[in-house]
Amino acid sequence: MVSSNFFLGFKALCLLHLAATFLNDNSIIHEVIASAPILSVNLIPKNEVVRRLTHKRQLQIHQTDALFQGLGTHYFDLWVGTPIPQRQTVMVDTGNAITAFPCAGCRGCGSPNNHNFYNHTASQKFHASTCDDCSLGTCQIEKSICDISMNYEEGSSWAAFEAHDMAYFGGNNGKPFDPADPENIEFELSFGCQTQLSSHFINQLEDGILGLSKKNRGALWYQMYQAKRIAEKSFSLCFGRQPIEGRQGTNIGVMSMGGYNANLHHSPMVFARDYGSDLYTVYVEAVYLRTNGGESASVDLPSQHTVHKINISEGELNSDPVIVDSGATYTYFNKQIMTPFKETWKEITGFDYRVDVPLSLTYEQILALPTLIIQMRADPNSVTNGELNSVANLAGDIDPSSPSSIIIAVPASHYMTYTKHGKYKPELYIDHHGRSLLGANTMQGHDVFFDLQHERIGWAESTCGNDNFRPDSR
Repeated sequence: MVSSNFFLGFKALCLLHLAATFLNDNSIIHEVIASAPILSVNLIPKNEVVRRLTHKRQLQIHQTDALFQGLGTHYFDLWVGTPIPQRQTVMVDTGNAITAFPCAGCRGCGSPNNHNFYNHTASQKFHASTCDDCSLGTCQIEKSICDISMNYEEGSSWAAFEAHDMAYFGGNNGKPFDPADPENIEFELSFGCQTQLSSHFINQLEDGILGLSKKNRGALWYQMYQAKRIAEKSFSLCFGRQPIEGRQGTNIGVMSMGGYNANLHHSPMVFARDYGSDLYTVYVEAVYLRTNGGESASVDLPSQHTVHKINISEGELNSDPVIVDSGATYTYFNKQIMTPFKETWKEITGFDYRVDVPLSLTYEQILALPTLIIQMRADPNSVTNGELNSVANLAGDIDPSSPSSIIIAVPASHYMTYTKHGKYKPELYIDHHGRSLLGANTMQGHDVFFDLQHERIGWAESTCGNDNFRPDSR
């Protein structure tokens, strides 16, 4: 993560756009298996006993964990410090390279009611980086510390110093558990100990931010790989949705480190090529609107749905690489798509597509709005078994010239946000002046696998343990 990247400020603006917030008071426990070694965070009932299984050749530790719903974001619990770990809630962000959260004494960082300030003085193994081991920031010779600072285009910023402490992720709604043989799951985390915050960082639901970008050293996947806590450089994020969020945790999905959990999938995982160096990017071949909605890329009765291709060239769609970013709440297309998109939308629906005018529609009417279909270039080294038209996320007959391309569905229930005024606001933006970005509302309803080992991004349809969601329910 570097402050000069345009999309960091752009992403912060996404967070300020939020209208509606959501609640569900059901609690769940997530299961982390560290023996493969793959840390897989699975939804299991809260009242299920945490199981610890020991075998001759390997130890399985089932660790409680969750992905929770923030203000248009997703976060999870990170436990830091010894001998008593302290909970830090961090937003999962594939566009961010550094994990950072506010430490005790943080200036202008809001009330402790809003954030859990990390009391680093209470941890026996905490230590700050010096100029000799500064790896994430810039050495300040006169202070003999490693400074980190981030500035965003919309005015937000934070400052920190680089530090290290023992950490693991897990816990049930703010309460850690004492795992068997904790040395099998904990690792030394390098992070930013924040000393100053501004703007939306003060008011966000999460304490801090989690680095998951492709940049080495600071990213969580890299640190866990280096510590031999996972066998492969990969992780997956499965995003669901609930009607409200809260600091105690509204469970909305699954996070896996070192792999993915196929038990969550409703369709086979298919792989798009990842073209990015610092960011996760895909090549978008085409964009479609499908009549009569539908949650999946495939439909049971194709005769009831017509797929309309947006009249835009591949060159225009990929004038800059298209980013996949979990830290961006919404999805943005370059403005070159605006005119042909609006023409196709009106042809299907009979009314204009406008993001500035909320719609007074029922949820059933929202479900009948067009489903956005995004076609991506497939990873040439990944083979999907089966007849092409039988695999939900392959183009098949939609594009006979490239039937093995990847397609993903973004239904209106994902790109329409329910507002506090009882209306729906479109959050699919088609007039962006920068590069296109597929945000969390595109990832929603999928288990998205970031496979750095093989330079590919996997997509499998999933409710991520969140069935029967209605945004208008309370």
